[in-house]
Amino acid sequence: NIYAWVSRPKHGKSTILNDLAIKMASLNPGCKALVLDTEMSTIDMKFRVASSLTGIPVWHLETGNWKKNQQLFARFQDSKKQILDTQNKVDHLQVAGKPIEQVASIVKRWYFSKVGRGNPCVVIYDYIKLTGESDKNKQEYQLIGEKVNTLKELSLELNIPILSACQLNRSAESGVDD
Repeated sequence: NIYAWVSRPKHGKSTILNDLAIKMASLNPGCKALVLDTEMSTIDMKFRVASSLTGIPVWHLETGNWKKNQQLFARFQDSKKQILDTQNKVDHLQVAGKPIEQVASIVKRWYFSKVGRGNPCVVIYDYIKLTGESDKNKQEYQLIGEKVNTLKELSLELNIPILSACQLNRSAESGVDD
């Protein structure tokens, strides 16, 4: 039940996006996923893949505590093949500090070399914020709007879904909606 999973407050945008990539790739034959990350390392992503597929909390995997618990150990062993298969279907690339034009180029190269035109895939961009874009003549919201527009155009050009998230500025939470 995806609604029940998403509605749990302890899960953040990265966890939800990564889980969607993992589940889409593992449940759909031939589907590949690309996670473009502005913060998380590839090793952290591998722990997220294993956690998503086994249901073992990331902390237990990172610390190795899953090996000390018979139930968690058995769950991991039962999922080992699925973890390896999924890791071959989900690519993770660190794109911190790269402007959106470079990110679009990365997506196109991945799509044509690893997926192939017309084959199923999903691209996750985690998450929308300024990463290398700057223009003294534009406001932050304009630069972010251009980034979103570039992702939309890329999605249309390749005919693929691109999922992303953004983070509400914390100061906006206490502001007045006018």
